Amino acid sequence: MKKITKYSVLVVALMCFVLSVKSGEAARVIIGGFEGCIDECAVSSGTFSRSDTIKNSGLSSVRINPVGTAIGNCTLRAYLTTGLSAADGFSAATAYYKFAFRADTIPTSTENMFNVRGTNNSVKTKLRLNSDGTMTLINTSGVNLSTSTTALASATWYYLELKIGTGASAAYELKINGTAEFSGTGNLGTSNNGGAQVGKDTNLNGADVDFYYDDISVDDTAYPGDTHILSMSPNATGTLNQWTKGVGNSNWSSIDENIRSNTDYVMSNTALGANTVSQHEFEDTSTVGIAGTINGVNIISFASENVAGVTNAQVGIWSNLVIASTTGVNLSALSALGKLQNTDPNTGIAWTTSAIDSVQAGFIDNASSTVAIRAVWLIMNVDYTSSTGPVYQNSGTYTSGVLDASAGVYSWGALSWSQGGTGTITIKAR
Repeated sequence: MKKITKYSVLVVALMCFVLSVKSGEAARVIIGGFEGCIDECAVSSGTFSRSDTIKNSGLSSVRINPVGTAIGNCTLRAYLTTGLSAADGFSAATAYYKFAFRADTIPTSTENMFNVRGTNNSVKTKLRLNSDGTMTLINTSGVNLSTSTTALASATWYYLELKIGTGASAAYELKINGTAEFSGTGNLGTSNNGGAQVGKDTNLNGADVDFYYDDISVDDTAYPGDTHILSMSPNATGTLNQWTKGVGNSNWSSIDENIRSNTDYVMSNTALGANTVSQHEFEDTSTVGIAGTINGVNIISFASENVAGVTNAQVGIWSNLVIASTTGVNLSALSALGKLQNTDPNTGIAWTTSAIDSVQAGFIDNASSTVAIRAVWLIMNVDYTSSTGPVYQNSGTYTSGVLDASAGVYSWGALSWSQGGTGTITIKAR
């Protein structure tokens, strides 16, 4: 199943332009593009859905739109060496969180919009959206630390970044579209950074919200910058294919859906004994639209035991036949397995698009398995910084005259356009 993604289209009331930005060295600990929707959430609850029409990049975003006192949220965590996600999947005294955010409904009173979780799953801090579009950061005890001067406009994408430290007097900072908005120190708890939670996790004031999230990058070294996360799906059988197709048309096409399906799957072949492998090729970066600096690659899968017994399931990424894999885990119920790889296992240095184009990924049924492993889904997310720079968005309805694209976002100098008569120009370009 091939997916088609458009990167230069006309859209209603949305406009994007690009400029060049260079981020720090990548040390990604979490990558989330919601290309697989809620399957990228380690934990989720309340009102949320996948949006294929309103997204910052790629195929989709996650929409969280609870009404009144209802909630909706999604927690993203890092993967342990076993491949399972956990609250302590990563641990960093200081971490840098970036996410694309759009509020189609600004709450009539303050509500939570983004939380930072500690390695013990405690709340380190929360970012809240106020009724005037400004944002307030609170400390671990719920006391306000700082409020932005800039107000977010409705139905507009922004990329937001947070620097969050650890301790009673820890450093914090908020950036909006790459520009520092506020900073300071405060009590951010004693537990190290361990995860990110998007959405309205608890009700504060009973206000409706309609939030969209996309392109989440968490780094333990530096601000990610304006990153994008696009997904690649299996499109061919790999070098070594010892598993059977289970249910489906062929091996790779049984696990290539963008949205997970449990009805078709690949399955390890117990007749061949231990250490059987199921490798799969993926779409090319040019097909998906990836071009620029690669910051990390993340594979996500879902697998379970076929019948009751003992399994040792691994997932791996092969680059030029050099593997980076998880250590293995005994699966009973259907579970998510993931592997984040910031460098090319073949070279030990940063990924290139050409290296990703030759990557294979898949599953290993390791030595101690006594029953077959059933895998139902596989996707590869690529975190990259565009070679043409970050995307900025705006829109306007106007009559004759000149409207400057910099309104509310970055300054574009002399960039402007004119339109005679009454009408709306809406452009998206990359």
